[in-house]
Amino acid sequence: MRFLLLAATLAFTPILSAADAVPLSLADFTDTNNAAPSGGWSTDSDGTIHLVGKGGGSLLSKNEYENFVLEWEWKVAPGGNN
Repeated sequence: MRFLLLAATLAFTPILSAADAVPLSLADFTDTNNAAPSGGWSTDSDGTIHLVGKGGGSLLSKNEYENFVLEWEWKVAPGGNN
């Protein structure tokens, strides 16, 4: 009986697949004053967002997202404290 219930559940459950990744650029964010991010945030030619120097402030997404995966790589300069 459990097997039949599982089979019926799987038969009627939509197959979920990961959506294609949608990289965001610095233009997709604002600061806490709803202005363009400043204070050291920049974007490389490959779209990578960098914070150069101290400060930087907040990055707030202009849109709301559900079911997302955030990939974040953090590099600290020698002698850095973060």
